[in-house]
Amino acid sequence: RLKKSRKLGDTKKQRDKESMLGFPCDGWLYVTITTSSLIVSIHIIHQEAHVPYCPIDIPVIVKDLVKKNSECRPTQLWDMILQIIPHPNFTKKAVYQLWADIDSQKWKRDNDELISVNILLREGREGKLGSYVIEPIEINPEPRLSAIAFALPEILTQ
Repeated sequence: RLKKSRKLGDTKKQRDKESMLGFPCDGWLYVTITTSSLIVSIHIIHQEAHVPYCPIDIPVIVKDLVKKNSECRPTQLWDMILQIIPHPNFTKKAVYQLWADIDSQKWKRDNDELISVNILLREGREGKLGSYVIEPIEINPEPRLSAIAFALPEILTQ
C-alpha cells in the first residue's frame, strides 16, 4: 500500500528520509492465530508483481575495510570501496555514517555530551590526549545553560 508521509508539526524537526518504494499491488498479509492451537496460519496475496527488494546493507567486507582504515577520510574510503565493489547497492552516505560512528569512538567517552567533554578535559589536563595539555577555565553557570571553557596554554605561548 502507498502511504502518505507524516510530518512533525515542528518544521525545524522535519527531515526528508529516503524510503523504500511502494507499489499499488493490492498486497495483503493475513496472519491467523488461535488460542486453542499452536499453529499460525499465514496467507499472502499479491495482485501485481513489482520490483524485487534489493538489500542495501553494508557488507561485512566493507565494514571491516572502514574499521581498519578509519584514519582515512570518507571520500578516500569510498574510492577504496569502489575498487572492491564497482557498483554497490549501498550509498556513500551510508559509508560516511559508518565511518562517523567508528571515528566518534576515538573521542566519545559518554552518550551525554557534557559528561563526555568533561572526561576529555580531565584527560587533557592529565596529558593523556596528545602533545598539548588542556587547562580548564572555571565559568559561572547560567540557569538552563550548559557551557565549558578551556585553554591550550602551550599554543597560546607560541
